Amino acid sequence: MRKLSYGFVGAAIAVLAASPAMAQSEPSAKASAVQSSGTVVSGSEVTKRVMMTTIKAPNAKELAIDLSLQCGLYTFTKVKGQGGKEDTSSAGAKVIGKIKVLDSDGNEVAVNPSSAVFCERQQAMTAKFGGVIDNLAVCTGLDASEECQLSDEEVSLALKTMSANAYNFFVLNLPGSDVYTVEAWVTVDSCVNGVVNDDFEND
Repeated sequence: MRKLSYGFVGAAIAVLAASPAMAQSEPSAKASAVQSSGTVVSGSEVTKRVMMTTIKAPNAKELAIDLSLQCGLYTFTKVKGQGGKEDTSSAGAKVIGKIKVLDSDGNEVAVNPSSAVFCERQQAMTAKFGGVIDNLAVCTGLDASEECQLSDEEVSLALKTMSANAYNFFVLNLPGSDVYTVEAWVTVDSCVNGVVNDDFEND
């Protein structure tokens, strides 16, 4: 019974510093970064910083941060058996994005929300099989002289998807005028039957 799952992701980030009354004033600063090569591929759980940028923000400002991710998920399940026994196989994968904001002293500033799930899938398959009769003529004839010999029947399902999503993160009440570092972190997690998958293959 083989079960396989993995995910991968590429990222882009845009940061805007604005006053609380953003609709009534022009933004004071903005920064952006695109890193199409910032790809994470995983067959287990991996957390990695995929990009970083800086922005200078004066007093009484807030940060609006847009994180865009293109993420792909691959899951594979196979069930097999004979004699009417039930077999179950499951696989899952997900991509979580997180923003970290640090001041010039390296202190982390609170970001809302703390993280967001950009794509996720849980795949499960259950089946009952009778089995393939290998010696059909002998075991089913009028003068059957042997017991029916069965081999496993099996079925498998693979799903591969790609999607692009964006999510807005906010930093309220910046502690003061400073040059802030904005980091985008991505966690790619794949698991099988609730256990981190260690049978990863990148085909």
